[in-house]
Amino acid sequence: MNLKFWNSLFAIFLIVNLQAGQGFLEGSKESLSSLTEEPNFENQINRIIYGIDFIRINSDLLNRMPISEDAVWIDKITQERKLKNIPELKYDPFFYTNGFTAMVLKTQPIEPSDIVKNLYFQAKILYLKIPDMYQMPSFTDIKSYIEFKNSKLNRQVKAIHGNLFNTLEEAVISLTSDQKQEEITEAKSEYQDIFDEVAKLKIKIEKLEIWLDNDVNQNSSKKNSKKAELEVAQKELEQKEQELETKEEIFFKLLDDSAKDLENNVDLSKAKLAEKTQKVLELIKNNAILASSLFGAATTGLIRGRGRIADEFSAISRAKTIVKLSANSWQEKQKLIKMLEDREERLKNGSMYAMPILGVGSFYAIKQISLVNKYLKITEVITKAKAINAK
Repeated sequence: MNLKFWNSLFAIFLIVNLQAGQGFLEGSKESLSSLTEEPNFENQINRIIYGIDFIRINSDLLNRMPISEDAVWIDKITQERKLKNIPELKYDPFFYTNGFTAMVLKTQPIEPSDIVKNLYFQAKILYLKIPDMYQMPSFTDIKSYIEFKNSKLNRQVKAIHGNLFNTLEEAVISLTSDQKQEEITEAKSEYQDIFDEVAKLKIKIEKLEIWLDNDVNQNSSKKNSKKAELEVAQKELEQKEQELETKEEIFFKLLDDSAKDLENNVDLSKAKLAEKTQKVLELIKNNAILASSLFGAATTGLIRGRGRIADEFSAISRAKTIVKLSANSWQEKQKLIKMLEDREERLKNGSMYAMPILGVGSFYAIKQISLVNKYLKITEVITKAKAINAK
């Protein structure tokens, strides 16, 4: 990966860390672990995918989960909790079978971190069934970075004392003055369209760079055309990033102006909805910070674990032999072998695509934080006014 990539990634982590609170404190444990744990390349792939999972959950919280001032799911997902055992984690192929590979590698089995338990806890509440948290995003489908495949949200939300909003973003915009709402909605739509174009181009460029970096393709007749395609995509990305910056400035200024307008004209009848939306926005920001922490820890761990890839492939292969000889039943044997094969496939893909996925994921994380910070300005005006009024 080139110097430009590393400089961009460093800038992302620096920005996140400067504005992070509790999320960074939690994430710092993960970063420390990546420095002190036994080098393990596969575990870094896990961290990257769990980071993407937080991005996916955030996207569902922002764009697909209904909300009202009576929404019970918000109180459940944001409650203080002590994360101990999450039964669903036993179905994760890595944690279910890493005892076998650890035995081969002569290392300690890797246990789920609090961040991973937090991720599964949220998924249990949001979805009718916990999605496949093992999904690697695709370089041909932008949605795979922001949606779980075949997931179904638990969208049964009551609205007894107020309106039901289809999305969190609709709810936030409803807190602004009536005169501003249509303009904000239109600016948001224009911003989102360009944002999606930028994300698609980033994924396309990463895919082309992977192809060009692959030793197998060095003598290919397609090499020159791929280089030309990359140059065109990079120029287009530069143009689209400038457009995105412009659309973002317009959209964010409207949100800032709306927050200022509210300071002189707070409607306290919207206070309960503002409190609910603020809880979710703070959760989304925390999730994006945790995703960035996972990406940062994985960056360190990938460097330390690069030399272990061959050993880890061998350990999975030997683990399959152990399972065949030791499993208690045919059903358990087939289940374990399937999980080990899933790990093998992800390790294979991860060894090629880990850094590009990490780069695109980091782009989403920092943009989610920037957007949520603007939305929080609006909710905080109302919640602070309510607190002052209550004194």
